[in-house]
Amino acid sequence: MTAVPRRTLAAGLAAGLAARPARAAASSIALAAAGDWLQDSFQDAVLAPFRKARPDIDVLFYGAANPSQILATLRNERGLPTLDVVLLDAVGTARATVEGLLDPLDPAALPPAPGAAPGADPGERAAPFAMWDSLAIGYNPALVPGPPRTWRDLWNPRFTRIAVQTPPDPLALGLTAVACALFGGRTDDQSLGAGFNALSALAPRIAARDPRPDIYAAITQGEAAIGPVWNARGRLAAARSQGRLAVVLPEEGSPAVPTTVNLVKGSRRRDAAMALINYLLGPVAQRQMAEALSFAPALRTDLPEAALARVGATAAQESRRMPIAWLLAPALRDRIAVEWRARNLSIR
Repeated sequence: MTAVPRRTLAAGLAAGLAARPARAAASSIALAAAGDWLQDSFQDAVLAPFRKARPDIDVLFYGAANPSQILATLRNERGLPTLDVVLLDAVGTARATVEGLLDPLDPAALPPAPGAAPGADPGERAAPFAMWDSLAIGYNPALVPGPPRTWRDLWNPRFTRIAVQTPPDPLALGLTAVACALFGGRTDDQSLGAGFNALSALAPRIAARDPRPDIYAAITQGEAAIGPVWNARGRLAAARSQGRLAVVLPEEGSPAVPTTVNLVKGSRRRDAAMALINYLLGPVAQRQMAEALSFAPALRTDLPEAALARVGATAAQESRRMPIAWLLAPALRDRIAVEWRARNLSIR
């Protein structure tokens, strides 16, 4: 897991809000997302157009180290939150919902979603999906025998020096789902045995387990040659790597995880927060998150086919998305962690 910054999320937000220049009739709201790597790019690509369209709303964006940091802040500030809007993964959303940290959203208060992508409307839209990210293969072009095209290339002995994150990191859960789908024919717990056996075959070629600071740097710097990465973060890192990192979405499909957009319970700036939520679910932000940040949109957009393919959002790619059945099942996540250690896939 990414290290928690020295100052807490709450302290950082308070300092940021205090440092904002005063503006007449402006509502200042705080938005947090897990992914400190995302902060600058999200500001430029997504929030800058919102600020231009709504100069009456001042948005402070905070990139948290991980979803747990956001949840901890919501718990500590229950009843008097600093945050107004949070972007959370499926696990974080489920926990925050059970603990009553979020305000369910009325579908009537949200923009219509004609042509929403598959799975983009979770029931009553209490926590609507804002974007998807897919598991991809990251590799160093100078260190591999040709670009990988399929997940099975990880099991090809020609591809060596693999980097992995280990459970409970979602990258490890995603790779486990891939192994289950390829070698067991399913992605649920009925194929875990076949998946674990397949993962065991990778152990001798793993060069980096839980590399620091992250798997993207390990591949870029040559500590490893290839490994599973998240498409959005991987492509951003690749753009900065001077050709030492490339990312591909495998042909047979990948696990994909959604990010939800949520209103924090007790927000004192509800109207401004809802304006931001509606913007994030609308076509302008959806297109920007796809084009600039490489997230698959939750809303059908007018992106060209090549751009949709880059983010895993063509109709064919969406039909091949692999569910991660155990993402919300703690007992199965624990079992996966135990098996990874038993099969020498994790650092003991």
